[in-house]
Amino acid sequence: MNKKISFYLTLVFTVLINAIYAQKKEINLHQVDARFHVSAKKYFSSIGASEEYYFYVQNNTSDEYKMTISVSLDLACVGTKNFILGYNKIVYLKPNGNFDAHDDDYSHIYIVGDAKLKQCRLRDGDGFTLYQGLTYRISDIVNVTHLKAAELKKKEDEKLKAEADKRKREEEQKAKAEADKKKKEADAKIEADKKMNEAKAKAEADRIKKEAETNKIADQKKNAEGSNSNSKTQSKSTTTGSKQQNTSSSSSTASKSSTSKADEAERKANEQQRAAEARREALAQEEARKKEEQELLNKKQADYDKWKSNAQSAQNESDLATAGAFGILAFTLGGWIYNEDMGICDPFSSFKRAKKELQFGFGVDFGYSLSSYPMLFESKISTVRGGVSTSIKEIQAKNPFIVNFDPMIKIALENNNFGGFAYLGAKIGTSPLFDAGQFSTQYGARLYAGINWVKGYVDIGGGSRSFTKASGSDVEESGSGDSEHSFSRMEYGIRFTTHPKDDLRRNHIYIGMISEKLSFEKPNNFVDPDKGSLKTLLESPTITGYSFQWNQEHTFKLFINYYPEFLYSGNINTGSGPLSSEFKSSPTGSFFELGFVRSINFW
Repeated sequence: MNKKISFYLTLVFTVLINAIYAQKKEINLHQVDARFHVSAKKYFSSIGASEEYYFYVQNNTSDEYKMTISVSLDLACVGTKNFILGYNKIVYLKPNGNFDAHDDDYSHIYIVGDAKLKQCRLRDGDGFTLYQGLTYRISDIVNVTHLKAAELKKKEDEKLKAEADKRKREEEQKAKAEADKKKKEADAKIEADKKMNEAKAKAEADRIKKEAETNKIADQKKNAEGSNSNSKTQSKSTTTGSKQQNTSSSSSTASKSSTSKADEAERKANEQQRAAEARREALAQEEARKKEEQELLNKKQADYDKWKSNAQSAQNESDLATAGAFGILAFTLGGWIYNEDMGICDPFSSFKRAKKELQFGFGVDFGYSLSSYPMLFESKISTVRGGVSTSIKEIQAKNPFIVNFDPMIKIALENNNFGGFAYLGAKIGTSPLFDAGQFSTQYGARLYAGINWVKGYVDIGGGSRSFTKASGSDVEESGSGDSEHSFSRMEYGIRFTTHPKDDLRRNHIYIGMISEKLSFEKPNNFVDPDKGSLKTLLESPTITGYSFQWNQEHTFKLFINYYPEFLYSGNINTGSGPLSSEFKSSPTGSFFELGFVRSINFW
């Protein structure tokens, strides 16, 4: 290794050690709210001619909060700088949790040219500083715990009201069905009685008519017999006349009685008919009322469908614009990462196979990677169905795709038969629609041994992952997902090295198997991989994965990590709804990481 390379490596390590182990100085701040403790630190770098500021907030309560913290920083050389803390200009605090400058905030660093810095920097003990003064203001404080409790109570009240309305509708439908049944039975009875009475009246009229005709024929016969008799006495004649008179009177009385019964039957039939018509009219009015209600519901559904269509079209256009802007930004940054210098290196920086002793190496990888992570999502859908407003809550499975910026540094020792390297890296990413994100760290060491072209290797490491998911493009859905865990992993397999006699550029191909466990700071919800039901845990069972990596020194690294049966997990709130039925058939999801990054190496 020549003197030039040694100088550069010494400079790089000096900067790294200075950045990692430098002492930050506390800034005394006045506390404006007893619920929160705000603190700040500063670090002055003479090498970088800059000063960086770090802000921390401690939640002193068992409630969850979000707020806005505005900072005004008065600096020598630079002037006054105003900014708001937090990635989304929001400080979010979990119960008794904290807002950390390294995890939750942008970097506040102010760089000044060396010549100007020496003229205007301020003495600070044994060192220097730009700091002159700092003020901050806390505003828009929201007690998320109380807000969630109020929302939960409101939803419970709405649920109880919906259940009461449902029972009322069911009772009304049941009563109506019973009334309709009784009405049909009454109508059928009235119709049957009417037909029976009409039949009786007709039979009675026919009987009376027939009886009258019979009496008439008998009278004519008797009159004929009386006119032909020559020896009838007056008494007999009188008697006969009396009998005829009685017979005629009896026939007339029977005829009148029959006519009266027929009129009475007709009167009752008319009354029953009028009652039936009144009932039919009432039924027609009820049907008209229901038709009017249904038309109102149909209009409400049509208005909602129109709104939904317009809102969804606007959302789709916004998503397209967002994805386009993301693509332009990613393409621009990618042009800088994967430029024409990729693969060009100084021969003095390559591994020397002719050397027998251990060689020291330093490497930096940086570029894009893609992640898809299985997580639990609290889905809340508000919609209108059949003209009736309804709300649906459910815990769903989500696998957001996230594009990451993936940096890593490596320090290595190696000769022809064995070696290894320690590594430290991170993944910072978002989805193209900015509705999902990731911040993960990883560290570890990889050791390998064997002959010059094939070696066995083992990789032991760990880190942390934090994934978030917001509601996506569906205008009816509002929901969220949040999954955080630490992990420990062991990977083992075979490493192949191509061009074993070529010092300038080597290709290393790793094929291995991963054994990984997850751990959580507090009990975390996850889906039981055997039963598909929701449980809580502090540590997961072992998860198996597979790894492939192709590293061409000084040029690129292509890697794939794939876990076919990864746990669905997340921080789920009480009252988030039931698990989706899809977990019964698919209780686990697939987790993969795919990356193509630029690789720079020095030996």
